[in-house]
Amino acid sequence: MGNTNYNQRILEQGLLDMYNGGIAATSKNKLMQARKFPKNVGGSYDLFKSYFLSGEGLTNVIKSLSDKEIALLHILHFNQWEVDVSTFEGLYKPMPKTDKRFYGRYGTFTQQYSDVLKSVQKHLVNQGLLIQYTAKTDVGSKTERQRFIFPTAFADHLPSPIVGLKTLSGAGDANDENIRIDLMATVLEKQKRNVSSIVLTQKKLQIKGKLFDLPTLNKMKLEQWGFATSATILRHQFMGKGAVLSDFLLHQLQKMPRDQWFLPTSLTPLLEAWNDPKKWEAIHNGGSSKNPYEEQQFCETGWKNNVLQQKKQGNQLFYRLADGQLNALAIEKYLSPNDKGAVVVNFNKIPLDALVVLNHLSHFESAPKPPIIASPDLTTISTIPMEIWEHPLVDWLEKNAPAFKKMFDFFHKNYGKEIVHDNLLIARITDLTLRVLVEKNLSKYYDVVVLSEEYLAFPKAALSEVEKIVTKSGNVVKRGG
Repeated sequence: MGNTNYNQRILEQGLLDMYNGGIAATSKNKLMQARKFPKNVGGSYDLFKSYFLSGEGLTNVIKSLSDKEIALLHILHFNQWEVDVSTFEGLYKPMPKTDKRFYGRYGTFTQQYSDVLKSVQKHLVNQGLLIQYTAKTDVGSKTERQRFIFPTAFADHLPSPIVGLKTLSGAGDANDENIRIDLMATVLEKQKRNVSSIVLTQKKLQIKGKLFDLPTLNKMKLEQWGFATSATILRHQFMGKGAVLSDFLLHQLQKMPRDQWFLPTSLTPLLEAWNDPKKWEAIHNGGSSKNPYEEQQFCETGWKNNVLQQKKQGNQLFYRLADGQLNALAIEKYLSPNDKGAVVVNFNKIPLDALVVLNHLSHFESAPKPPIIASPDLTTISTIPMEIWEHPLVDWLEKNAPAFKKMFDFFHKNYGKEIVHDNLLIARITDLTLRVLVEKNLSKYYDVVVLSEEYLAFPKAALSEVEKIVTKSGNVVKRGG
C-alpha cells in the first residue's frame, strides 16, 4: 500500500502486466475505443505500448474529466507516483457533512474501496489515462495490491489545474512589507526580529547559512506561505508524503502566461484534491472534515508573503505569481553617497536584486537607527561572481562613491597577478595516475584546484597528506626553491 516513486522500468513493466491480464479484456477494449486506437493494436503488445504511451486520443478523453480529476492527475505527475486505490478516495468517495463526527471508514480495505476502484476504472483506466496492474506481493487482498501510474508524457496534454483564468492587462499590486521588516530588523541594533532566516553575520546579510541571494529568499517566502496557511502536517499531500503544496503551486504558477490571473475560487479543485480525507481524519481524530485550505485566506497569505501579486477588477481580487523584481527604481532613490565615500542605504526601497549585489561588494554598519551605511569590502571582492560585475549598480558606485571606486581600481589593477598566498602551495605532478590519486584523496578533506595538466594548488595544511600519498605510491617528493 501507499505511494512510491516509479521509474521508466516500473512503468513499462506495469503496462506489460496490464496488457497481459492486469485489467479485464472489456476494460482494455474500452480504453482503446476511448482513445481511438486502430483495432489491430490489441493484438500486439509492441503496438499497444507504442499507441498507449503516445498522445493519440488524449485530448478528447481529457475533456471528459472533472476539474478535480485533472488536479489530482497533476499531483500524481508532479510527485512521479505509483499509487494504490486509496489515493483516489477524495475524488470518488463523498466527504461527510461537517456536522459528522467521523469519516465512517469501516470494514476491510476491499469493503472500503471497492466502489472507489470501480470509479477509477470507469473514469480513468477505461479512458486510457492510467496504467493499472496488480503488484507482485502476497500481502493484502487483490484490491490492496492494485497499482496505478499516470505516465509522465500525458501531463503535457492536461489543462492547468488552476481553473477560470482571466486575461487582464497591466501590473498588479505586490507586497514586500514582510521582507522589508525582516531586513530592517536585521541591520538595526536592539530591534526585535521576527522569525525570518535573514541574519547579519560579519557585516554581511546571510539567509539560511549562505550569502543573501534571491533563490534562497524565494524558497523562504514559499515556506512562510506554507506555514501561514496550515499546520505543518497539512502542507504535504497524503499523510506527509510527496511535495509541499506551495512548491506544487509555484510549479503551476510559473507556467501561466504573464497576462493570466485567477480568482481564489480558481484554486478550489486543486486544494480539495490536495486535502486527502485519510490525512484530515487522522489529524482531527474523527473531527470536522472541512477543507483546511480556505481559498481566500490561501491567496491573501500568498500576497502578504510576496509570492503572489494582487489585482482588483470591479469587486473581485485576482492573483498571479509575483514578479521577481518589485520596484525597479532609479539607484538615486535608494542609495546616496556620504562624506566618507561610502553609501547610505534605504532598506525600505532598495530592489532585492540590487541588495544582493551590494551585499557582495560591501559590509553593512549596523546602528540603533537609520541611516544604514554600506562600506566597500576588499576582502571578498576577488570571489564575486562575474554576473555581479555586469549589474548597473557597480557602474553607479564607481561613478558616485569614491571609496568604492578606489576598491574597484585596486581590484582591476591587480586582477590575475596574484594567485597564491602564504597558505597555498602548488605541486607539479607529471604522472597522470599519481595526480588523480592525490586529487581524489585530498578532495575528501580539502579544496584542491587544478591549475593545468601538471599543476595542482592546495592548502599548506594538506602538505603532509600529499607527501604521504606520493611516498606511499613509490614516488619521491621534490621541493622547489
